[in-house]
Amino acid sequence: MRIVTVTLAAIALTLSTLSPASARISSQTYEVQVKTQTNKFRVSTDRAKVSPSSCLDRWAESWARKLARERRLVHRDAAGMRKVMRDCNLNVLTENLAEGYSSGTRTVIAWQNSPGHRANLLNQAVRLHASGAVYSGDKWWVVQLMGRKA
Repeated sequence: MRIVTVTLAAIALTLSTLSPASARISSQTYEVQVKTQTNKFRVSTDRAKVSPSSCLDRWAESWARKLARERRLVHRDAAGMRKVMRDCNLNVLTENLAEGYSSGTRTVIAWQNSPGHRANLLNQAVRLHASGAVYSGDKWWVVQLMGRKA
């Protein structure tokens, strides 16, 4: 029997002050900032860096598009998390969501200050990472997935 760990941040973060659209960065830059800031934080707390996962990236990108399209933050349910875990052959999976932050760096700093998101960022079991960032309706919609292979 395999033990499966699914961790969700209970609180989705929002920010009311947004940067002007003219100052918007690219999705790719935003996602690189999320990964860079996540690893900087993990290393500063004696955690292993996370590496990119193309499988998790597909799931993060598609969920970010869904959030932006529906204009609401909602975590995957347990069945949805298990589907990602099966597809990516994981035994640990965490998910962080955010909307409205003007950069990936600001998003991760906000997660650091939220107990549930912080726990996900510092989860010692995770080794893989992906994020999806979609700009829609004058704000960013962000999904971060981290996991560990089974």
